[in-house]
Amino acid sequence: MKITLENYNNINAIEMFLQQNHVFDYQLEKENKNLMIEVNDNNIPLIRHFKYYDIFEWSHKGIENVRLWEKPGRCNDVINEFKSMFNKTSFDIITSIEARGFILGGLFLHALNKPFLTIRKHKLIYDTLNGIPYTYTNWKGKKEKLYLFENKFHGKKAMVIDDIMETGGSLKAAVEMLKKQNIKVIGAFYLCDTSSEEVRNQFDFPIRSLLRFTNLSGNNPIN
Repeated sequence: MKITLENYNNINAIEMFLQQNHVFDYQLEKENKNLMIEVNDNNIPLIRHFKYYDIFEWSHKGIENVRLWEKPGRCNDVINEFKSMFNKTSFDIITSIEARGFILGGLFLHALNKPFLTIRKHKLIYDTLNGIPYTYTNWKGKKEKLYLFENKFHGKKAMVIDDIMETGGSLKAAVEMLKKQNIKVIGAFYLCDTSSEEVRNQFDFPIRSLLRFTNLSGNNPIN
């Protein structure tokens, strides 16, 4: 299969990614400002990884921003990919962390017809309200406080949905907060997962994503 990455010509970054994942059956070509990649049709995780490059903004450093919000026509593709990955997983609610996670939450609650439980980022007024606070270290290495407010989902199963996973700090915080309300996380879905296998192994549930930079084989649909 041939895939064109628009406005992306960093061949070195692509080759490094392929070699790190022990993929050697490929061809790369420059095509004006684009990069064309030809990969084996049987390598579904690899095809998926490249298929969604257009919903991110890239630089020589890697992903700079999420552009899914600018491409409404791609939203159904993202939903369908999620369904294929978790087609045998039963859950009651979806949850995510403010702020970009709320955009995804709105998309998924409509498409999946599931209630959405919001995890809020700190505002001074929250300290005066009856909520569950949780302080964690974010991907920038800074302390950040989250809040989960009273809800009616005690005893339910939750799916975490968010944009980018890096250190796993926010996911760990979400799991701990939900546990205090007797809500069990049974899976997590990200647009992009740049974390390590060591980070993912901290969790006792599957983590799936559109793009993943380590262990592509672990990003397959659940059997």
